Amino acid sequence: MLLPEKFFFGSCFFLVGVLCASVSLGLFTLLITLISCVFSLFLFFALHKKLFLVLFFLLFLIPIGSFYYTLRSEFVPRVSPGELIDARAVVARDVRMLENSQEAIVDVFAENGKKEGRVLLRLKKFPEVHYGDVVRIRGTVEYPSESGYGGYLEKRGISGIIAFPGMIFLGENEGSEILRFLFNMKKFSVRIFQNVLPPEESAFLSGIVLGDTSGFSKDFKTAMSQSGTSHLVALSGYNVMILISAIVAMGIKVFSRTTAQIIAGICIAGFVLMTGAEASVVRAAIMGCILLFLGERKQQDPRNLLIFVALCMVLWNPKVLTFDVGFQLSFFALLGIVYIRPALQKLFHVSDEGGLFSWKESFLSTAGAQLAVLPILISSFGGVSWTSLIANVCILGFIPITMGLGFSMIFTGIFSYYIATVFGWITWIFLRLETGVIEFFAGIAHPFTIPMNIFIAVTYYIILGYVVWRVRKTNNAQ
Repeated sequence: MLLPEKFFFGSCFFLVGVLCASVSLGLFTLLITLISCVFSLFLFFALHKKLFLVLFFLLFLIPIGSFYYTLRSEFVPRVSPGELIDARAVVARDVRMLENSQEAIVDVFAENGKKEGRVLLRLKKFPEVHYGDVVRIRGTVEYPSESGYGGYLEKRGISGIIAFPGMIFLGENEGSEILRFLFNMKKFSVRIFQNVLPPEESAFLSGIVLGDTSGFSKDFKTAMSQSGTSHLVALSGYNVMILISAIVAMGIKVFSRTTAQIIAGICIAGFVLMTGAEASVVRAAIMGCILLFLGERKQQDPRNLLIFVALCMVLWNPKVLTFDVGFQLSFFALLGIVYIRPALQKLFHVSDEGGLFSWKESFLSTAGAQLAVLPILISSFGGVSWTSLIANVCILGFIPITMGLGFSMIFTGIFSYYIATVFGWITWIFLRLETGVIEFFAGIAHPFTIPMNIFIAVTYYIILGYVVWRVRKTNNAQ
């Protein structure tokens, strides 16, 4: 077995261990692993095949993964649900402004200065709090009843929620100056969009450029969900690669290619921090930067690149594997684009010509991603719409142009509001078209759903994998 294969399979076995521990199967996993080790060792001595000896050593990575998950969880400081908090706290992330309230993630500290844990505060609209503010809070920590939202908090290290606590302002400007600058830049960008564009269009532009959905109305959120276009505002590889390509293209006109790549890497790191470092954008940024610096040759076999990025993210935060739907959707969608998309192209004999606004590329990529994430969508959101594929094909070709115009509004807005307004008029045309498509397909959507459990999901992926394998094998044989 070559080194790349050892790395791939070793990472897979380690991630299986992390997954088992995250769903509370640690002891059961250990028992099954021990039985499998004994059986593989028996087969090695009986059949004298090196493969079973390799399997014997790989199996040990499963309990190591489970142990790593447990160990990391033990070292994360936590506040117990139901506990009454009366302590000093520091706002640790950018504050999320909602229609009638605001949400702030704060680190809670004991009197001796030791960090006790992290909680989410739900606060009134005013007075506003900001990153780095120091406050005294008093309230009871509650754990959300919704399992999905509870998992989302878990992966961010948040112990629970304190709704409308008593709060006294103590100070400001604690924390990183770099993060403060980035968060202020994000707020400035959102204000530019709000001042130039109508509410719905400015909110949508904030979503696709910055991943900020706080300005979305309930009706528009529902429309995006029904039309199957919610992923457009969940920053992912598509958005990040557009940004990387644009920065490099502009940079090489002034600097060398290496300097332009370094600038792009720094900009992407800042963009990830500014937009909240969600799993999908972190995954996209890591992969984008690897491809940026290592070149096109790494795209020939993306398997190890994918597993490397997954391993890095799980080592940093083991809880993303189970508790972050965005992480799951992001990786499975990318697998669909990498493996299912070419199979669909060969199966239906689609030419390489892009077509008007690259509609063929959009159709194949969206179809591949949708097939890959179908069980996750059904289990997490209850169903999918049959019109989502068409809606995405109609929109995706315009997104790079819209993002480019959005960043142009931000850049020119630093110097002149009037120049930003001119770009805003042009941007509005594309935004109005895109939001119109979303609303139209939401109006004719008929979501379908089927019962989904682990057995159905595994069966689906086995059949899908077999079909892709057969198409690739047939194509290679020709």
